[in-house]
Amino acid sequence: MFISDLPESIASTAGLAAGGSKKSRILWTWIWIAAISGTCFVRRIRSLPNSSRGTVAFVLAFAGGAITMLAETMMPEAFEHGGKFVGVMTTLGFATAFTIHLLD
Repeated sequence: MFISDLPESIASTAGLAAGGSKKSRILWTWIWIAAISGTCFVRRIRSLPNSSRGTVAFVLAFAGGAITMLAETMMPEAFEHGGKFVGVMTTLGFATAFTIHLLD
């Protein structure tokens, strides 16, 4: 989930910059969000193997909802601005995530 939020963050950053936010404020916002998200990820990933099946199912359902949000809101906008390259990068991202899952 930590990595999957990157496209949404980039889109938000572009909107903040276009809206006149200072670059330093945008950078510090990125740093804080990355630090907090990364810390939460590391803390939770250590406890996940000992979690119940229900907890793992909840986490996977939550991730599925995030993917749905990306597909419905972010991808059409990305395609509008980035063209067919967005589809290639999406496929590459999926293949990378699937490979990591297989290796785990």
